[in-house]
Amino acid sequence: KKLAPARALAAPVEKLHFKYYGFEDGKLKPKKSVNKEIPVAVMVQIDFREVGGSVRHLQRMINIPIGNLP
Repeated sequence: KKLAPARALAAPVEKLHFKYYGFEDGKLKPKKSVNKEIPVAVMVQIDFREVGGSVRHLQRMINIPIGNLP
């Protein structure tokens, strides 16, 4: 089967940032680095420019059920 041609899903994106979280001392804390360990959650932040020109900021915390639970 053929794949559809590539297309932008969110444009123009000004900023895209991921922050990974894990449990440390029984508390949810940001991780400085992620190697082979699956994080408990990921914070996704995106800034994009709307049609009128204003910049919109969206932020979501995505839980990962199989992450490194305590």
